[in-house]
This record gives sequence, C-alpha cells and structure tokens, in this order.
Amino acid sequence: ICLKCRMEKINTYALRTTHHTLMPSTSPSRLKIWTDHLEMLLVGILPSTVQHNMRIELGATLVYGMFYAAGISFIPVVLRRMGATENMLAIYVASQFLGSVLASLSVMLMRRRRTMNVILTSWYLARASFLLWALIVNPIWMLVLGAFFWTLEPFTGPGYTRILQLIYPTQVRGKVMSIVRMGRGLITLLLVPLAGWALDHWGYRILFPLAASMGVFSTWIFSHIKADEGPLSPRQTKAIPELIEI
Repeated sequence: ICLKCRMEKINTYALRTTHHTLMPSTSPSRLKIWTDHLEMLLVGILPSTVQHNMRIELGATLVYGMFYAAGISFIPVVLRRMGATENMLAIYVASQFLGSVLASLSVMLMRRRRTMNVILTSWYLARASFLLWALIVNPIWMLVLGAFFWTLEPFTGPGYTRILQLIYPTQVRGKVMSIVRMGRGLITLLLVPLAGWALDHWGYRILFPLAASMGVFSTWIFSHIKADEGPLSPRQTKAIPELIEI
C-alpha cells in the first residue's frame, strides 16, 4: 500500500512538473521526466529553493569529482616518478591533515567575514594552485604546493557544514548529502582510469592544469547556491589588522 501511494505521488509530481515546464509548442524530454522521477524517489518533493541548491551542489560535486580524479588522485604517482623518496611521500601524506588541524582558525575567520566568501576564496586558491604544477619538476616544490593545497582545501570544513545546515531542512539533509556524495564517488570511479591513461600519454604538466580548470569551475558552480546567512552583526565586522592577528 505504501509503495502504491508513493508511486501515485511520483506520477502526480511528474504531471505537475510537466504542466509547469510545457510551452505551447514543446514537450518535456524523456531525460527530464526520468530525472524528475528519480529525484522524487530519492528525496521526495522539495521546496523550490532546496531543490535548486541540491542540483547546484550536485553539479559542483560532479565537476569536483573530475578534479579529484585527474588531479588529487595522482599526486603521489607524480611525486614518485619525479624521484621523491619514501620520506617525502610520508611528508605529503601527513600534509593532507594540515587544513583539518587548522580548521578551528577558520571558525574565527568566519565570525568576521561571510562564510560563503571564505569558503569560495579558500577553494579558488587551493584548486587553482594545480596550474603551477605545470612549471615544477622538483619534488620538493611539489611538496610545498601539496601542503598549500591541503592547508586551504579542508580549511573551511566547518563553514561548509554550516552552509549545508542553512540550505537543507533537517528532514531531508541526510538524503541529499548521501546523493551528492554518491555522485562524486561514481564520477571519480569512472574517470580515474581515463585520467591514468592521460597521465601516461600527456604527462602531469597537461593533466594537472586541466584538473585545475575543473576545480575552479566546480567552485564557481557552488557559488550559485542560495544561502541566507543574514546580516553581519557589528561585532563581526572587523578591520584588516584584526584579521591579520588571527
């Protein structure tokens, strides 16, 4: 009975969506109908703003999966091929936790600036740094770039969590987050073999800048999320010298 009721809701939702999207001389594509059905099955009917944010985050995450597959996944491989020692590889692995260790400082920073702005700035800088890999042949400088990336990329983890709390209601937050993570995992799984082929045939000096473009693009997509953070209180508006003290 529950399944029958759910299918009736899906059909009603599809008809309603079709009614609003139909133009006098057009009809909805099969792909849109099936994606609407799938969305209804996975998360149910969502408010328009929540639906918009979910689709934006999913799109950003899919592109980020391309960035991860073509860039982050192969840093240890490139380091090894460039002559990095076992100790250097150990240093790189340890550097992946720099941003997590410093994440508490991002909370202090976000008290003084809008959370979304801090996240976007951090991600733009981190992901664009892969452009510089095309200029580097020394594994030591690769470690420096890796440390720079891993300091900024996870640095704003608390802010990202706050944004998710703002844009998704509690009752659907878990479902939406699982769908987004599943999308990133699938695109990464599919593209890693292709990226490995590109690394062997093109080299990291071409592959990593391409990955950087995907990383920057994913950040730009994420910037279109509608998150109402409210006005900054006078206590949160600080001068540049006070930010430097942090």
